[in-house]
Amino acid sequence: MNTGKQLSDYEEVLLPKDIMEILHISRSTVYKLLDTGEIKSIRVGNAYRIPKRNLTAFMFPESKDLSSASESTRIDMKKGGSE
Repeated sequence: MNTGKQLSDYEEVLLPKDIMEILHISRSTVYKLLDTGEIKSIRVGNAYRIPKRNLTAFMFPESKDLSSASESTRIDMKKGGSE
């Protein structure tokens, strides 16, 4: 399914269905990538939430070093969750 959307058209926090659309992969493949940590995610109850920057880090691992420049502006999304 080609939605005609670009990555910039999506919200900053993605859902598994968004990952399916963006990468053109099956639901089971998305959950395998999330379960193994290949795509870093946040669990909210039983649901996954994926910051867009984590998807781009998965898609473009060579640009991972460039993301350190904005490290101080990142919000620790794990705070406030159950620990």
